Amino acid sequence: MAIDITVPIVVPPQPEKIADKVWVLTMNVNANNSAFDPIKTYFSVAPFVSTTGEILKDKIQHINISDTFTACQSNPTLAMAMGAIYNAVQFLCKENRLFGMEPDPVIPTINGQPSNVNTLLHQQSTFTVGASGYPLNYQWQKDSINLTDDTNITGSTTNTLTIINTTLDNTGSYNAVVSNILGTITSSIATLTITIPLPVITTNPLDQAITIGTSAVFNVSIEPTTESVIYQWTKDSETLVDGGDVSGSTTDTLTITNVTENSIGSYAVNVSTTGGTVTSTTAFLTIV
Repeated sequence: MAIDITVPIVVPPQPEKIADKVWVLTMNVNANNSAFDPIKTYFSVAPFVSTTGEILKDKIQHINISDTFTACQSNPTLAMAMGAIYNAVQFLCKENRLFGMEPDPVIPTINGQPSNVNTLLHQQSTFTVGASGYPLNYQWQKDSINLTDDTNITGSTTNTLTIINTTLDNTGSYNAVVSNILGTITSSIATLTITIPLPVITTNPLDQAITIGTSAVFNVSIEPTTESVIYQWTKDSETLVDGGDVSGSTTDTLTITNVTENSIGSYAVNVSTTGGTVTSTTAFLTIV
């Protein structure tokens, strides 16, 4: 049965450069177990530096040696000596990555700028940036300030930023910063604007034919909205206020009690939200 063991590799501090940006590293593996199976053994890659003193690997990593044989062009030789197995392995190192472990970095470029967004209040808004390069780190900003994910914002460090419930506080200028170890590039600005819809009247007040001394009631209905709604009833285009025989002048229901000849006229209601104001059709009060 094969035994998985972790053994250290000692890497020469100055790898041999054989081509532009390519070094050959010779690593010596020592295992004190005669049952050592190189195909299934894991080993550690120790830190090493380039000829310029740059740290090429600053973290210990564990790699499957069988993958290394195939991907990293290893050339192992095994020898038995004093009960220990020695394995000399060569690796190609391009830049600061072991060949076969990670592609070379590519400077980031933006090939798709985010577009301006106009959305309805309380609807979802999305910005997307297209970028190429490797690897890519994203950071979205609003008004030049870095964004972070929260209950209303997702994707602040991805290529797609989503605002789940867009409010007036979210309006502003958005851009993405794309970076890696080779450079940083910033997208163009995209603006977020909000269209607040007008209130929609679904039921207009109806004409009333009332006998003197009785009450007249006018109603209006609108589509459900999360916005604050302001009602203002008028008579003959003059603003009504509560008092005397009038009540509900700033609600969806206007009541005229103890109707008299002075109550005769045309009634309507203005309905307002942050999106604007709409006016109902006119209802007439007559006496029979």
